[in-house]
Amino acid sequence: MKNRKEESKKPIGALLLGVLGVVMLGTAVAIVMFAMQGPKSQQATQPEADVSTPKPMPTPTPEVDRLSAAKAKALAWSPDALLVGASTAVDSSDTWIYEFSSLTKKGKVDQITVVGTAVTAEEEITRTVQGGEVPTDIITSDEAKAKALAIPGYADAKVLGVEMLYGPDGKQWYWGVKTDHGTVTVNAKQ
Repeated sequence: MKNRKEESKKPIGALLLGVLGVVMLGTAVAIVMFAMQGPKSQQATQPEADVSTPKPMPTPTPEVDRLSAAKAKALAWSPDALLVGASTAVDSSDTWIYEFSSLTKKGKVDQITVVGTAVTAEEEITRTVQGGEVPTDIITSDEAKAKALAIPGYADAKVLGVEMLYGPDGKQWYWGVKTDHGTVTVNAKQ
């Protein structure tokens, strides 16, 4: 039979050996990490993000004003309204039709007509579609038209209409520029 002193030494010895191993391993890792960093003067430094500077607001344009008017009306229809798409009315670049969806009003769409920057009509229609938040860094419809007409074979095309749609992947907005040569899809992201 072993005496109590021998039994109590083994766990303490094992514990001390374990602690020493952890300390040595931690020191080795720290040395390797320090060595991998190289001298401080050669390290690339990243400037700290300035969290006090707010993101710039979109520059007021007729498109931003039209969308703001339509969005205000849609939020009165449903507080969780998200834009599904926007398109010009036939033969008019000043009349736009906006459609908004809502999770709380499943299967319904709020269709809003804006002339200039004034809402002139609103109608709830039955349709199941998905909408999304519109990023502030998208190109304008005029920029989308210019990109479409810059494609070889489209320089002399007549623009019949423009629409902005939320992509089927639920992540991307794009412009559809309808011309007499066909429709050109343009990524709305700048």
